[in-house]
Amino acid sequence: MKRLFIFAITCFTASCTVTPKVESLPDAEFHQPYSIRVNFSDGHRTYPNFFHANITPDDSGLSVSSVTGKWDNETVIFGTPITKQDITVEISYYVRGAVGWFESKDQKKFYQIKIKK
Repeated sequence: MKRLFIFAITCFTASCTVTPKVESLPDAEFHQPYSIRVNFSDGHRTYPNFFHANITPDDSGLSVSSVTGKWDNETVIFGTPITKQDITVEISYYVRGAVGWFESKDQKKFYQIKIKK
């Protein structure tokens, strides 16, 4: 009985693991200027003070601007890639107003930029 309980808990925990969706952005070329405007909030208005972006690897050569756009829901990823590995951008933000029933106002988006050598 104890083994069955442990098995059930393990299966339940494994099924609850959420893998974040990673959206692809246009490819960048190594040592060539890159710039892309990204609408990260799916049309929702955001709070600019709660916007945060993290780029991996840290020494990629790319940066993320502060929020722009009519609803504070756009940003620009720009710079010159100085690494040959793919770049991941994580954007965290807080949505204003109502969202879906089971959706938190605290949101994250993940983007990947492939680097052409």
